[in-house]
Amino acid sequence: MVSAGKVTTMKMIAVTVAVAAVLGLARLAYGDDVFPPTWRGGYRTVFAEWDSFIQDGTTIPPDSWSASPGGVSAPNAWLSGDAEYYEAYLGHSGVLSLHGAPSWPQGSIETLFENHDLGGTSVDVRIQVTYLPPVYGEFYFSFNVQGPDWAHAYGTSPGPSPIATTMPDSNGWVTSVYEFHDISEGHGLPLSETIALRQYSGTGFVDQLVIDTRVVPEPGTCSLLALGGLALLRRRRGASS
Repeated sequence: MVSAGKVTTMKMIAVTVAVAAVLGLARLAYGDDVFPPTWRGGYRTVFAEWDSFIQDGTTIPPDSWSASPGGVSAPNAWLSGDAEYYEAYLGHSGVLSLHGAPSWPQGSIETLFENHDLGGTSVDVRIQVTYLPPVYGEFYFSFNVQGPDWAHAYGTSPGPSPIATTMPDSNGWVTSVYEFHDISEGHGLPLSETIALRQYSGTGFVDQLVIDTRVVPEPGTCSLLALGGLALLRRRRGASS
């Protein structure tokens, strides 16, 4: 006979597994990277994670990054506006302090990503931020998207709504995940994009930034991939019969 306590525990585990599956937690995570997308490491994707925020001159190289396939430069980051670096703050090491303002100079960390020029219609982005919650001020994201002969820039509203957030740790830090689809807003496949986290009000503290991008294939490419998968499945069934 299973006790009520064990049943409750089993239900909690089942719910946790279900949530993990929905949010794509089956992939390898780095540090506070608790919400990796299921498509990380797939074709025409780029991943970068900044945790230590150690500057190399004026830029901040990612602590880890990958691209599939190769052929794109490593993502890079830099600070702009009123921003500071702390070796440690409230139990976390390598912390950025971003000071807000309604207009420039807003404390910001900006990142530059190149895209695979292998055909596609747009770019999707997933961003994870480990930070102290909005009681310390609100941040927002801005996108500066560069095409072959066009550019498009815009920002989100302050305090954008995440699709998920962890419970705070003992010092109040949380990790939130945000998703953006077609960041060029119909302009086409960009060659690169500058993705920035900007502090709008108060003072923000950021401990980790994780960004994943993927090129969305053209509809014809999706159809070809689907047909190829069906053909492979039929071949395997024929071989087993």
